Amino acid sequence: MCAEATEKIKWRSISIPSSIVDEVEQVIKKLMGYSSIAEYVRDAIRSKLDRDRYLLEKKEEEQE
Repeated sequence: MCAEATEKIKWRSISIPSSIVDEVEQVIKKLMGYSSIAEYVRDAIRSKLDRDRYLLEKKEEEQE
């Protein structure tokens, strides 16, 4: 088992407006593959982070 897998995951909570939660609930009812709001939100955040990391890399390359 790798070191990353043995580290404890630290969890934090955030507040999300109920209107957004309502929209997410509607989406996951219609899409297969998501078992919870939390799973959908984690996936959405990961996707956003991937895009933002890419944009930051491009910005850093332009500044060189």
